[in-house]
Amino acid sequence: YHAGLKPEAKLETQEQFANGTLRVIVATNAFGMGIDKSDIRLVVHADIPGSLENYVQEAGRAGRDGEPARCVLLYSNHDIERQFSLSARSRLDKHEIAAILMSLRRLGRRSGREGEVIATPGEFVEEDVDGDFGRDRHTEDTRVKIAVSWLEEAVLLKRDENFVRVFPSSLKVRTIDEARKRIEAADTSQAYRTKLLRLVQSLLDSPPDRGISTDELCGESGLTPAWLRKALNFLETLGIASNDTAITVFIHLAVQDSSSKRLTEVYDLEGDLLDRFRELAPDLEPGELSTLNLRLASQKLRDAGHATVRPDIVEKLVRGIARDGREDAEGIASFQVRKIDRQHLSLRLRRSWDKLTLTSRLRRRAASVLLASLTDSAPANARGKDVQVATTLGTLISALTGDLELAREISDPSSLLDHALLWLHEQGAVTLGRGLTIFRPAITVRLEPGSRKFTETDFQPLHIHYDEQTLQTHIMAAYAERGLDSMRDAHRLTDDYFTLDRQAFVEKWLPRSAAALRRQTTSESWRLIVESLGNADQARIVADDHEQTSVLVLAGPGSGKTRVLVHRIAYLIRVRRQDPQGILALVYNSHAATEIRRRLFGLLGDDARGVTVSTCHALAMRLVGASFAGQAGDVTKEEFATILRQAVALLRGDGLTRDEAEARRDTLIEGYRWILVDEYQDIGPDEYGLIAAIAGRSVQDEDSRLSLLAVGDDDQNIYAFKGTSVAFIRRFEEDYAARPVHLIENYRSTANIVEAANMVIAPAAQRMKAGHDIVVNRDRRKDRPGGELERLDPIGRGRAQILRVPENEAVQAVLAVRELERLKAQTTDWTWAKAAVIARTWRQLGPVRNYCEAQGIPVQVASDDPPNVWRLRETRSLVDWLRGRAGTAVCVADIAGWMDRQPGGHWWSLLREGLDDLFHELGDRETDRGDVIEWLAEWGRDARKRQTGLLLL
Repeated sequence: YHAGLKPEAKLETQEQFANGTLRVIVATNAFGMGIDKSDIRLVVHADIPGSLENYVQEAGRAGRDGEPARCVLLYSNHDIERQFSLSARSRLDKHEIAAILMSLRRLGRRSGREGEVIATPGEFVEEDVDGDFGRDRHTEDTRVKIAVSWLEEAVLLKRDENFVRVFPSSLKVRTIDEARKRIEAADTSQAYRTKLLRLVQSLLDSPPDRGISTDELCGESGLTPAWLRKALNFLETLGIASNDTAITVFIHLAVQDSSSKRLTEVYDLEGDLLDRFRELAPDLEPGELSTLNLRLASQKLRDAGHATVRPDIVEKLVRGIARDGREDAEGIASFQVRKIDRQHLSLRLRRSWDKLTLTSRLRRRAASVLLASLTDSAPANARGKDVQVATTLGTLISALTGDLELAREISDPSSLLDHALLWLHEQGAVTLGRGLTIFRPAITVRLEPGSRKFTETDFQPLHIHYDEQTLQTHIMAAYAERGLDSMRDAHRLTDDYFTLDRQAFVEKWLPRSAAALRRQTTSESWRLIVESLGNADQARIVADDHEQTSVLVLAGPGSGKTRVLVHRIAYLIRVRRQDPQGILALVYNSHAATEIRRRLFGLLGDDARGVTVSTCHALAMRLVGASFAGQAGDVTKEEFATILRQAVALLRGDGLTRDEAEARRDTLIEGYRWILVDEYQDIGPDEYGLIAAIAGRSVQDEDSRLSLLAVGDDDQNIYAFKGTSVAFIRRFEEDYAARPVHLIENYRSTANIVEAANMVIAPAAQRMKAGHDIVVNRDRRKDRPGGELERLDPIGRGRAQILRVPENEAVQAVLAVRELERLKAQTTDWTWAKAAVIARTWRQLGPVRNYCEAQGIPVQVASDDPPNVWRLRETRSLVDWLRGRAGTAVCVADIAGWMDRQPGGHWWSLLREGLDDLFHELGDRETDRGDVIEWLAEWGRDARKRQTGLLLL
């Protein structure tokens, strides 16, 4: 028993359980609260409810006849985190309500009707500045309506009546008796005839000059809005009435971006998209699944001549195609669509390719006919954006039935009208006014003049309510934990809950700090994410609760930069309960992305899914919809730079109005609220432009800007030869009104090395960390300054050394390796894998490698291809595991994690390096299982050609 069932099925189940026909029912926790069944003997809770009060009420369904009954609560510590997560999904943050207000104002400005806005909750979300409502589609409609209610409470808007009229002039009969004769002769049920007669009577009784609203007609006749339209069309076929339901549509006439031009573009684009579908999966049968990579699909369409197509446009088209067929006699949609991640859609084909293509063509043809009819109905000599056109549904249906091509192929003009007109609206070719309420449950609001925002004072009542919800979850956790040890204590806690005042109860049973009780997480998670850092500076950065902030972390070498970034993301997800899909981490290379992903999964498990960890280049390619897959030859630096600049231009909205530019940016960033940048000192001008455009540095409205955390060290900029510049990290404070903080405790090097590094960097000009010397972390300050080598090496004694050698590269190479051999002889746990020789150029490392190979020392140059570690048995194990995860998204972090769990030697880490190299070549960190296998196979074939190893599938 749950909300997904049809009403009649739910009612039948409920009645059978109440009368004893059904002995056991599995249901969501709302079931039973309205059932007065006395002989329930067992109630089992699969996990904890949101409050002790709810639990007592729900468990109290058992044993109401006074006979013995059992109540069982299944509990694990993870249930608390899940309950906090469930609560967060239905909550509204202050910025979310503010975002809906901005969406409404933008819709009003764009339509030229700032005082009135008519749109569906889904359209509010599409206009949502931050995209937060995308976190839970199941609660989206309700949450939007709640947001509108709070905006009305704050006197920022007023809900208005959706008023669509039908006039009595549509009637072709004079009396109800004339209508009755024709209706009684119709081939339909008696119940439907009764409703049709009520509909006609309502029209006869309505004032000629005022008409009657569709809401009133639904109330009088007992028809739903959808059935009302069908009924009016049926009355037209019987010769009783014309469908004169008034409708207002706004179109663009005689302008550069006209409605006809928009329709032509999307018409051709959808046709080519369907052709590509059939090429990619010609043998796909109804019921079978396929995965669509939006970026690769965009690139194919760009290659076909659609220069402006992007992944978000492709997704909108796919969802439009997916709705085809629902109104047909079979009632089967063309596709079942599920979004795997930001780049992939899972598509289940529901109808044959031939039927799918035919329905798409009919809908597009109908859209063309409707747009032509609307253009003909426009005021004479009208031109411009959002020209108002008043017409009727009857007129539009006549246009469809009057088209010879359509007339031969359509059986239900009314359904085709609905679908084609809504499709025009969704693709932005036209805008439905009040007529939108005819087709969908839209909301009409009147905005108050001015630019006042939704303030913290307005939000305060909701804030108090949510704090109470959080406390209730902590109380429920306390009850469950007590019950595990002693049910007597759990009963005492329950008694006190209902008898003591709140403060006394909390002091007795929840002896924690007030701050801990406001946290939406458990004490264990708090310790793992914050307290385990053991560093006050790191903890302050991680646990920053500012609602919107920009922070520059100036971090010295070995000071835990990556750790802070990972724990900050974990804090946002697990403590702040932010949507993982709203978090973007930008890193310098794919190796760093892999490491961050692995650490996040270690901290959060599956809760880390949805976080985007990407390089700037990979993100730009996704935004633009570009792919270099299959391109012959190496990708040049300039090609990557061009993609970056295109992405920045799109995000800035070059050539668009302010509202259009903001709307495009919001669509492209897909709900990101938090952006974290690693190694900020290594960005160049193009990366700087991309980060600034995503973060909204130049956006006028502060609420539209993302919270930005940048981690970097101006002392470590080593990629200037690639165009990176330390100037950008120096400008950060000015660009983003940032608060700089310092991390200076080094966790990696001995005190001697730290001291030497400070001496070397001290003379550098314009340092940002001047006066903030690096120090050994607190726990190691009593260690020997030179570490173990201070005791073991009688010559160097753990100090940084300078060896004066001849200016001969071969001699230098030999002396460098011999120094390492000398240190090896001094230690007992030496491993060559932790030793490195660094040179300014690759050429200088040639003699090092030659000498090591001559001495039998294992050596690898960082620029080498991955070593020969591809083995048949292990590779097949990996592929078998991947195939076992069919239908789920798999990223490189999943693969690396699986490798770590396997028995074997160090070659697993080398295999992981090979995968890192593979994904680096792809420029993509998120993919599905099929793509991973395909690319592994391709990379393995390339590896054989390079004679670096063997990969067999």
